Amino acid sequence: MTAAEDVFTDTHRRYLDNWNVINSLRQFRDAAQPYAEQGLAAQYGQMLDFAATDPEYSKIFSGGDKPLSAEVRQMIQGFITETVITNANAAVDATSIVFAQSILDDCAWSYLKVCAMVCPDDWESLIDAKKVDLRTMREQKYEAIRAELIEAKLNQLERESLITKIDLLFSLCRPPTDYAPIGHYQYDRERLLRIDKDRHGIIHQSAFNTALPNVEDDLLYISKTAWFIMGLVNQRYGLRIDMRRFMKLQTPTPEEQPEELILGKPVISTL
Repeated sequence: MTAAEDVFTDTHRRYLDNWNVINSLRQFRDAAQPYAEQGLAAQYGQMLDFAATDPEYSKIFSGGDKPLSAEVRQMIQGFITETVITNANAAVDATSIVFAQSILDDCAWSYLKVCAMVCPDDWESLIDAKKVDLRTMREQKYEAIRAELIEAKLNQLERESLITKIDLLFSLCRPPTDYAPIGHYQYDRERLLRIDKDRHGIIHQSAFNTALPNVEDDLLYISKTAWFIMGLVNQRYGLRIDMRRFMKLQTPTPEEQPEELILGKPVISTL
């Protein structure tokens, strides 16, 4: 396997490992929520009973000389419990979107690195305008100078937006007009921009408790997009997943035949 295929393999495995964390978080939330509601309701019920009967607190939580009624305490108990559950669900959804977008961004940048490794010629139009001093030209070969300029370009791209990275992947990989490796999936640049706007609001506008009505569909879309851009690189350069490396098995000897999986339409169309 080539070094580019090693990075190709590692990128996809990292995506799956990280995506499992998102799934685990959401599955744990869904499984634990009924028990959490019961526990929180009991906790706040005890706290309100204490506040209503303790001599120090009953002066505050009372109506005139009368302590809070059981009905009022129950209403407050339900309101607090519901607020906590609502905020927790919103936080899990917000965290999922932020983490998912970060995972996709990592995939896009890593696949750009793969493209540069396997075919640096494709990057020459991106670095043609870069200035190189005469000493560097005298002391280094063209391929070494080009490699340095490409590395600098990749470092710059790492700080660019997700959309910028994917746009460049399309430019480098040049998929055919009818390219559709995943069933029921259509690449939608505007949708990714909208999801990224949601992510930006979560982080920079403290919108952690803002409901995200399309979170499940958006997460599925982000996941399929990660597979889609992997397919872009596969169809352009013919790179394959090294299943031994993917499963972290011992590197085979030259006499052994490693089990390899070509990631093309038959694999990712099952999503």
